[in-house]
Amino acid sequence: MKHKFRFSGSVSLPPSWLPVLGIFLSLRASAFQSVYLRKNIVSQQTSALHMYTTFYRSPCPHEDLPHSRKSLVRLWQIRSDQQHTEDYFRFIEGKEEPDKCDQASVIIGKGKLGQALVQWGGMGEDDLLLGRDDCIPTVLTVSNGCTLNMFPIYVCVPEWEVESVILGCPKEKRNDLVFMQSACLETLLKRYGLANKKTTQCLPYFSISPFGLPVEGRVQYDVSKTDGEPKFAGQTVVCGTWRGAVAERLRKQDLHVEVMDYTYWRKHMLERLLFDSLFGLLACVHADSGEKTYGELAQNHWEEIDDMVWELSRAIANIMAVVLLTHVERRVRGLAEGPHWRDRKPQMPTCREYPFRNGMLRSLSRSFTSRGFPSPMPTHDEYLDFVRERKLVSYDVDQDI
Repeated sequence: MKHKFRFSGSVSLPPSWLPVLGIFLSLRASAFQSVYLRKNIVSQQTSALHMYTTFYRSPCPHEDLPHSRKSLVRLWQIRSDQQHTEDYFRFIEGKEEPDKCDQASVIIGKGKLGQALVQWGGMGEDDLLLGRDDCIPTVLTVSNGCTLNMFPIYVCVPEWEVESVILGCPKEKRNDLVFMQSACLETLLKRYGLANKKTTQCLPYFSISPFGLPVEGRVQYDVSKTDGEPKFAGQTVVCGTWRGAVAERLRKQDLHVEVMDYTYWRKHMLERLLFDSLFGLLACVHADSGEKTYGELAQNHWEEIDDMVWELSRAIANIMAVVLLTHVERRVRGLAEGPHWRDRKPQMPTCREYPFRNGMLRSLSRSFTSRGFPSPMPTHDEYLDFVRERKLVSYDVDQDI
């Protein structure tokens, strides 16, 4: 008796065909992964306007839009970077470049961090400590008379002085810059083509004591339910060309440093942006209520913080196509209530700090509201409007970034 396909709502196959069909589908899937993906043909299209899909449910979604909204749709339509696929295959094939070791370096900035890095490196006179306005050399001569053409250049200046360091650095040495700021420099680095996986960036979660010793800010916020391993927040992370050298120098002081690629480092950076921006803003808004420290704000205003973390995380995912790591709200609270931050007093960013903290979030929101869209982060905007109306800061919160 012949078996036939029946298309009246379902397909009937003999039981003996099922293993054959399963093998066929698995082979097709393997061929797709090894050939189709390997040739970088697949490109996942991501819409940064996912939050507003309800607005575009007409049969011709963009026909009735004003011109400004049509241009915004074109502006925020992005494609995922195929470089990630290439990096993945390079990783599984063992073709990644090995991390560099610590070596003689140039360190810009004679503050506590710059002097500490010289002391921690143990290179003696081989490390070159420069002031903020000193010329950056293209070659470095060490004590044994050898000259180095490749060496890291640590940038240990406040975030508002980073641009002057970039402009003063020879163009052929800009890829060797190591940015040691805790603020978000992404907008600034994009301006000079440095927001990429080769640029070395360190997100420090430590401070320097008066004796030049590091005080680590890492805190355990949970324990894994699967293997019982502790989960930490506030761990220093580094990415880029010189990530291995930076990590080795910091680990000499028993600091916990995680080395990662730029994609994951960016998630940590944006998480730090949320932490700094939210607590400074809340401290300013609730200045009359008596809560002054991170711990007090986290304990008495956690519902506000939790709502804003969720709101900003969603906005960042839809606007910047960066999905933050899970349990970000638990890490934020763990940091605020941890011993390193608990008794500290958050401050609203100064005029020079604002573009690298709340100002960056505000500029993302204004790119939508200026074209008639609703704000992707309404609570954050409402709090900033309150600060502006009450004149709690002396600068314009809507300044161009």
